[in-house]
Amino acid sequence: MVWGAKATVAGIVAAVTAVAVGIPLGVAAVRDGGPRPATRSAPAPTTGRPAAPAGASVVALTRRVPCPERAGPAAGLAGIARFVAVTAVSCDRVDRMIRGARWQVEVRGVAVSGIDRVVRALRLPSERRSGTTSCTANIALAPSVALVDAAGRYVVPRVPVDACDHPLQAAMLAFDAVRWREVSARPVRREASRQAVAAGCDMKAKNLLEVYADLGAQRSGSGPVAPSLRRPAHVCVFRVTGADREVGSFVRGFALRPDATRRLLGALTGPAPRGECPPVHEFAFITVDHGPYVQVELGGCWRVERSYPREGVGTADPAVAAAVLGRG
Repeated sequence: MVWGAKATVAGIVAAVTAVAVGIPLGVAAVRDGGPRPATRSAPAPTTGRPAAPAGASVVALTRRVPCPERAGPAAGLAGIARFVAVTAVSCDRVDRMIRGARWQVEVRGVAVSGIDRVVRALRLPSERRSGTTSCTANIALAPSVALVDAAGRYVVPRVPVDACDHPLQAAMLAFDAVRWREVSARPVRREASRQAVAAGCDMKAKNLLEVYADLGAQRSGSGPVAPSLRRPAHVCVFRVTGADREVGSFVRGFALRPDATRRLLGALTGPAPRGECPPVHEFAFITVDHGPYVQVELGGCWRVERSYPREGVGTADPAVAAAVLGRG
C-alpha cells in the first residue's frame, strides 16, 4: 500500500523545539544499516547522485534500518549537506481493526517519492527568535524519519524550527508531499476487544460517582435525566477490578428497546441519597440521542450521576434499574 500526507498520519512524534542559531542543521549519528557497530561520524562525501531505488529494492535497502524512534541516542552531531538520501523510513502508530477488535498498530513505511524536497527543507536554517516575536500556544508536530542513502546508511535528522519553535512550514509541506509504501504492520496493543467494539463501548471508563464522592459533588433533586426521548438508550457496563476504584473495565454493552428505555429513564429520577453508601463494583453509562450521559451504580444506594439539566448526584429505583440493567 502507498499513501501520502505523511504529516497528518497518527503516531507522529514531537519535533525538536530548540536548535542553536548559527549551527548547521544537526542530525543523529550516521549509522550503517548492516550488522557492523554504529559509527559516530558523518558519512563520507558523495559525488553524483545514484538513482533512487524502487519497489522491492527500497524494501531490501532499508531492511536493517531501525525505526527512527529506536535508532539510539545521538552520538554527536553531523551535517547532512553531503548526505545523499534516496529514501526514508518511518514508523507510525495507528488504530486498525484486527478480527473485529481495535488495535494500535506500528506501521513501517518506506518513501517512494518526494525525499529530495524533504532533504532541501531539512537543510534550511532555523529561524532566530526576537523580542517582538508573537507566538501561538499550539503544539506543532513533525514526522520522525530516518533518511537512507544508496549504501543503506541512515541518519535521523532534526527538523528546523521557526521563531516560535514550530517546525518550518517548508519542512511540513515537504513531508506532506512524500509518498510512502507500507512495508509491515505490527500489532502493539489492543485498544478495544471485539465485544467492546461490537457494543460501541470503551474498554475503560472513569467511575465518576467515586470521583465526585471524593470532591463532594452537588446533590441533585428529582427530575428527568434527559431533555427528550427520540431514540433507544445505549448502555455500557463496567466493573472495578483493581485497587483504583475510580476506573472500571468493560463488561458488556447493549442497546435498549424503546419500552425499556422509557422504564429505565423514569427510574433514574430520584433525589440524592442520604447517609453513607457502600462500595459498588459495577456501574453503567447510559446515553440517549448522543446527548446527556447518565451513570448509575448497580447496587448499594443505586446512585445516579447526571449531566442534565446540570451536574449532580441522585438515585435510581433499585427494582426497575436492576430489572433493566442487571445487578452488579
